[in-house]
Amino acid sequence: MNDLMARRRLILVFVLALSLALFFSASLMLGGCASRDINSEGSPEGTETQPETSSCGEYCEQQPHVMCVGRWAISGEYPDCRCNFICEGEDEAMNITPFAEEPKAGTKNKSEARSPAYLLDVPRAYSGASMTINKSGRIEPEERPGLSYLGAYAMLAMYDDPSLDFSDIVAYSGVGTKLANNGYTGLNNGIKENSIMTASENLGYDYTLGLLSGGAESTMPHEYNFGAGSKEKKYFNDQIVAYFYLKRMLDSKKPVIVHIDTYYVWDDFAAFSTFWKDSWDEGHASHFIVMTGYDEEYVYFNDPTDPDLSKKNMPAKVENFLKAWQNGDHPSINSTRVGPYWMVHITNNGKRKSVREVIEWNKKISMDAYSAASKAAKYENIGELAVGKREFAKFLSKNGYKDAAAAYDDIADFYFTEPGLIDFKSKAYMEKEARDRLADILGNIQ
Repeated sequence: MNDLMARRRLILVFVLALSLALFFSASLMLGGCASRDINSEGSPEGTETQPETSSCGEYCEQQPHVMCVGRWAISGEYPDCRCNFICEGEDEAMNITPFAEEPKAGTKNKSEARSPAYLLDVPRAYSGASMTINKSGRIEPEERPGLSYLGAYAMLAMYDDPSLDFSDIVAYSGVGTKLANNGYTGLNNGIKENSIMTASENLGYDYTLGLLSGGAESTMPHEYNFGAGSKEKKYFNDQIVAYFYLKRMLDSKKPVIVHIDTYYVWDDFAAFSTFWKDSWDEGHASHFIVMTGYDEEYVYFNDPTDPDLSKKNMPAKVENFLKAWQNGDHPSINSTRVGPYWMVHITNNGKRKSVREVIEWNKKISMDAYSAASKAAKYENIGELAVGKREFAKFLSKNGYKDAAAAYDDIADFYFTEPGLIDFKSKAYMEKEARDRLADILGNIQ
């Protein structure tokens, strides 16, 4: 009898050992994933502990992210799903607690649910201006959005360096001086790929571009190619991975520009901002905006087109934002279409050009502004050119160059009236005079 019991115990031990071996083999096949109880409050009752990757290693060379099989809270439910950890190097994904939605009523006491809400104090930038424009023979003031993509980028730079303001970003981008011979002057400024790219180079920043794998990182014409200037690109397989990465950047204290179709968040934004309610149409429209935070129900944004600088952290429901973010390339948008899940964030801080170097560079790229001025009359968003001139004037003024600032202010005033072709031809000399003021500055700077 004792021999029989002993044999049974040996068989049981063998079976248990084999089971453990199979379990750890499966873990290794899944990219080194291991289950670890990060915190007891983070996992809903009746579910397994939240999986976390223990090592990226070789797996990252073949996959854009590690997928661990387990049970994790997504959208308030607890089905079998994937826990996605972005791999950027050996062991880097360790100790990251993914955002978990709050459990539905009945699954866990609401007061016990852990909600790692995150909010950054990102400075506001306003990318528009007060303009006077011709309407049926009358001149009346109007607030109009201007350089929204550059205003959004400015907030990223201002968060990194509070000494910067929007006028610096315009000066370092070249938008205030260059005139391109096409209908996309504001975005690409006719210099290189786009003004965010040139601003990054001159400010000493690198930026990372992220979007859905196979999505549109740029759109025609080629000047919209944000990917050409990015230090690195992140491609996401689905919304879960993209949203996880987006929140991870915020957790890392990096505000992020996202491109959205405003149709899906108009109600959210209009409830918060009078400007949105009065100035933005409810239809499909392209927009670049800065994400500043998130919680269980909402994501938060700073909008570069709202003139009320007290309006920060504008909320939108998570589900509405995800639709807007997914449809950034919606066919109904009649301007920029990029995405889905398009985003840009600053990654590194390098050497920045001096004020003299920036002024010298702006003088160089404005060489053909005189001859191109009349063609700008055909540009339907000439207000963007006016904003660029006004902000460059502010940059010159705050650095002590009042005469040159006045020359660019005069050009801005002229562009704000949306002049016709005849007016442009008669006033084109203003661009040359302003450029001469830059030459005077350079002659006086030692």
